[in-house]
Amino acid sequence: MPKTTFKALYGCAHRSPNSYGCDFSSVASSGVVSSALYVNADTAGLVADYQPMINTNVHAPTYYWDLQHILSVVPYPGGINSLIHQHALHRIIAKGAELSVDKTWDWGTRVRGSFDIQDTDQHHSHLPNSPYHLGELNFSIPIPRMKNLCVDYKLQYYSKHKTVDAPNIGSYFLSNLNLMTDVRWIKGLEASLRICNLLDENYQHPTTAPNWQNIFLQPDRTERLRMGYRF
Repeated sequence: MPKTTFKALYGCAHRSPNSYGCDFSSVASSGVVSSALYVNADTAGLVADYQPMINTNVHAPTYYWDLQHILSVVPYPGGINSLIHQHALHRIIAKGAELSVDKTWDWGTRVRGSFDIQDTDQHHSHLPNSPYHLGELNFSIPIPRMKNLCVDYKLQYYSKHKTVDAPNIGSYFLSNLNLMTDVRWIKGLEASLRICNLLDENYQHPTTAPNWQNIFLQPDRTERLRMGYRF
């Protein structure tokens, strides 16, 4: 029988400045100490969970975050780029919604997918490095006749997002492949081969102020072999 659950969530947090936050700029910035070095966060959300059948789950959360006095390291206002100090940013409002589906089968295959819509504003301007849309598709499959060998594939989507200085970064897809297995000759030993950026996508990440670069080029296809031992 299908099961449906609804939740309403609310939270608030306050962070007072520590000694580092208060004294960080007192010497380096010629006595300029940022005011309001405390952080306030208020969050609210509605969550719906639906289970239409066994091993199938649908998850649909919405959220609203109100963040005040978020700290950032910024250049000294005197114009000397080598000097920095901590500064409380303008109020940040973040809101969004997500829809995700998770399905597993008795033989071990699992498929998960999600899509997010979000909007993050700061002082009536969209926040840099904050895509409007995010998507993800992930599936893992055990390989028949090969004990404990599993293939995991993940495809991610990022819509265009703002940089500190124009132009903006366009949308792109990223895919990762992961092979995992137990080493049969040594009990407890696990091995995995991970291929990041499988399709060799040319993509970039925005930087943050006061970095002199506007974007960072990201690496091409990379491979990583990992060994782990459980005891």
